[in-house]
Amino acid sequence: MKITKRQIRKIIREEKSRVLKESVADDRGFEVLIQSVAADVAELYEAMMGAEFFDEDPAMFDGRSTRDEWVAQVTIASMELEQQIEAAIRRTIEGNENLLHDGNFQRG
Repeated sequence: MKITKRQIRKIIREEKSRVLKESVADDRGFEVLIQSVAADVAELYEAMMGAEFFDEDPAMFDGRSTRDEWVAQVTIASMELEQQIEAAIRRTIEGNENLLHDGNFQRG
């Protein structure tokens, strides 16, 4: 049985969600949302940069990548992008919470 990239992503998201449900973290709702947003962006990126992009101008890839190599690279890049987006959103939320706790949003 062959598993598609989309199915692998879905399995990973489901497993992350399961782990989060088992935790007692207060920000579980944020985690699910963060993962969902990051996955959506990464999937769109992968769709835009994938095989169709290669097919538009294959000469641009001469001597650098075959079509299959390009598609594999795009898959890896989109997975990395997903992780980077998740981390960036978490850092931003944490920084915002620190500012909030320090009273930086008081009117005054």
